[in-house]
Amino acid sequence: MKRWSIVIAIAAAVVLVLFIGAGNEGRSFDARASANPSVRPRLPLNGVGATTSPGQGIVVVLDEPLLPEDAVAALNEAREQIADAVNQLPDKAKERLEQAINKIDDAQKSIDKAINDTSNLAVKQRLERINSALAAIEAKIQDKVNQL
Repeated sequence: MKRWSIVIAIAAAVVLVLFIGAGNEGRSFDARASANPSVRPRLPLNGVGATTSPGQGIVVVLDEPLLPEDAVAALNEAREQIADAVNQLPDKAKERLEQAINKIDDAQKSIDKAINDTSNLAVKQRLERINSALAAIEAKIQDKVNQL
């Protein structure tokens, strides 16, 4: 009987090796890890106003998939206004930055509407974080306007 148990153990080991070797059907366990090696996770919104410039902060906010389309349009216009203000004289730059603040206000109103329209608590909290990040960006722009 001992001989048969050794033969069965060897046969089971051979079957197991064949099963492991031929059973992947072209699949790889690291496919998810190597699918997009250049893609990085989104930046957190907590300190975006304090750690980045207003233009870069808006880019981080625009990376959020929950933004309403009209907020995205307003934020793109605000980003363009901020970029345009860099190359202007102080009076013109002040005007461009004030226009950017108005566009950010429009985006915040759109996000507030989306917050009120959704019943998903996680979405509400994420949209509120986006709004607070926009408020910090807006405060930074307002400080720049006050300096001009």
